[in-house]
Amino acid sequence: MAVEGRLPGARGGRPHRDRGARVNDKVQLAELEAAYRRQRATTLMVEGATLADPARFDARGPVTVGRDVFIDVNVVLEGTVKLGHRVRLGPNVLIRDSEIGDDAEIHANSVIDRAVVGRAVIVGPFARLRPDAKLHEDVHVGNFVEVKKSELRRGAKANHLTYLATPPWVRRSTSAPAPSPATTTA
Repeated sequence: MAVEGRLPGARGGRPHRDRGARVNDKVQLAELEAAYRRQRATTLMVEGATLADPARFDARGPVTVGRDVFIDVNVVLEGTVKLGHRVRLGPNVLIRDSEIGDDAEIHANSVIDRAVVGRAVIVGPFARLRPDAKLHEDVHVGNFVEVKKSELRRGAKANHLTYLATPPWVRRSTSAPAPSPATTTA
């Protein structure tokens, strides 16, 4: 090592564990990123999450966790993510800028992107929630189901091989309510 306790090749740099460590090559960058991932995993475990393998977890933004959250291997959390109490995330799950309600289960290989998942919802495996998807309490979205710009009310089920989206002819307007049939003329 160039200087004891410092990154290899660091000239006048700070100690390796310091946030101000200098990075001179891709190997040092990978080591520093791994240290950051370990730190994030440790923080989440202290806050009440169980990580199946802290070395195979990645948080790329602010994450809030409730009590007794379980996170399996290869889970990636991007952007602002909120996980409620007793949430279970299966392996290879990606969650981006989303909120997951209490007691929800997200099964393996599911992708949740800018969506809201309610309490006791089951998602996946291999499900995809695209932007503006909203699943209310006790909804089940099964394998190979994709939801985009849609809202599934309490107890709704889409068990498998389904694409749910707001059709293009439905306008989302907040300017004025549609006229009632009694006020329209023929």
